[in-house]
Amino acid sequence: MKKRAQSAAGAAGLIALIAVFIVLYLLLMPPQERAELLGESPSSPTYSSGGKAASVTEPFTIKKTQLSTSPGRIEYLKVKSYEHPLPSVNLYTTTNANVLTKEESLYTKNGVFDYSSRNITFNVEDIEYTNNILLSANTQKASGNLRIFFNENLIYEGVANPFPAIEIKQNQLKPVNTILFEVSPVGWRFWTTNEYLLTDLKITADITDASEQASKTSFLVTDTEKFNLEEVELRFFPDCDPNSVGKLRVYINNENIFSAIPDCTQLNLIPISPDLISAGTNYVSFKTDKGYYSIYQIKVDTELKKQTYPVYYFEVDERLFIGEKEDDDENCGEVDGVCPAGCDEDLDRDCCFQENNMYWCDVVPNEEGDRCVAVTNADICDRCDSGYEDQYNDAPEACEGLCGDDGDNECPGGCEIYYDEDCCYDDNEGNYWCNDVPVYGVNNVCKHSLSQSQCDDCPSGYKSETGSYNCDADEEWDIKTLRPDFEVELVFKFLGDSERKAAHVYVNGHKFYLDTYKDEYTRVVSNFMEAGSNAVKIEPDVSSIDIIKLSVEVKPKK
Repeated sequence: MKKRAQSAAGAAGLIALIAVFIVLYLLLMPPQERAELLGESPSSPTYSSGGKAASVTEPFTIKKTQLSTSPGRIEYLKVKSYEHPLPSVNLYTTTNANVLTKEESLYTKNGVFDYSSRNITFNVEDIEYTNNILLSANTQKASGNLRIFFNENLIYEGVANPFPAIEIKQNQLKPVNTILFEVSPVGWRFWTTNEYLLTDLKITADITDASEQASKTSFLVTDTEKFNLEEVELRFFPDCDPNSVGKLRVYINNENIFSAIPDCTQLNLIPISPDLISAGTNYVSFKTDKGYYSIYQIKVDTELKKQTYPVYYFEVDERLFIGEKEDDDENCGEVDGVCPAGCDEDLDRDCCFQENNMYWCDVVPNEEGDRCVAVTNADICDRCDSGYEDQYNDAPEACEGLCGDDGDNECPGGCEIYYDEDCCYDDNEGNYWCNDVPVYGVNNVCKHSLSQSQCDDCPSGYKSETGSYNCDADEEWDIKTLRPDFEVELVFKFLGDSERKAAHVYVNGHKFYLDTYKDEYTRVVSNFMEAGSNAVKIEPDVSSIDIIKLSVEVKPKK
């Protein structure tokens, strides 16, 4: 019995020892081989705050396409208004006396057994411009009463010796007119005959020549201008005598917009509904029915809506990011008080101010080399929409009082709230102002409201007229970066033409320039990604662009 017990104990110890070696073997195996041996799916590594693999987690699936949308056409507006000058016009009418019809002689009689009347027919081409119609004649013989019917309306009855001037009313005129002459019956004097012999019979009228009383001209409106119309105004200067002219009628595309005697020798302004304006050719017509007009300085001015560019939002799975301890790395382009080595002065505000008497433009000018300059005259000021300023946010002497001068307590006319601190506060005294361009673009320089999540958007901190906006302290000590084994691509698919596609693209406030003639463009934007919500903003730069599809895709690195 003692020997059997010892043998059993030895066998149990051997089995335990073998089990220990098996466990150690499994622990020392590569994770993928261990998963295959145990019949499990391999899992992705997680990363510590240092960016290295720390442990094995349960496998998860990453959605490849984070954003898929069809933006369509994004309009490009280089200007905020258009002027459409039109040629001068002269409107006038001439009125002359004209003979509508005439007869050398006309005879009519009426007896018991002898009766004859006489018809005269004549045409009137333009009744509207035919006035002062008169019937005249000379009487050679006269007995009885003469009766005259104009278009079956009795216009005269009586003894016509001498023949009176008979007025014919304009409303009795027709394109084809008939005058009937006849004599009254003799009555009981049956043995006599009433008769009239008229000579040199005429129908005259004043006829107005209307060929020069109307003028028609045209102007062109592009599809982009029509789509963004907000206000339209017609301007013209009429030289006329208000006591001798008739109403001036003005038409836009056959729609009457003005019918009155205008202010002569003064500039007249007529608002026009944008609905009356068409893309393509538009017609302006001037008409009058009396007098002389000389109309010049004719313009159609259009104001466009404030351009807003689309922003597309998407989510990126937080499991694709790793935490890294935030450090004090110097980055070219950041407003952090440091000019990194090798950073160009036109890319970094802090590098610009390392040189004496230099001024910085917050908004990138048309020429990149104009962003950090020495301002010596007023012509240079126009290169920067937001106004040049020194390191203390003061405008140079040449630019004082212009849009972008934040220290003059004045908002120049036409200056936007995003370019001048005074305009921002004039718009609303509760607005918030950023002295630098925030990460989401110049449209966030002046904000009507501010949330805790937007505190860090402005490098120098938002401020109001009553002081700076206090943001709660950020307790997070690390930042999130995309895992090194993945990358994110921004893909554009354009309308398949040979036109140039150019735009400024902002990904979470990070800007890059898109410029291609191809129908597809791909850009890796991994460094711009943030855990959770992300945004893409597109601003056309050369012309309107047609984007068939915009997508954001996550791919494992090859």
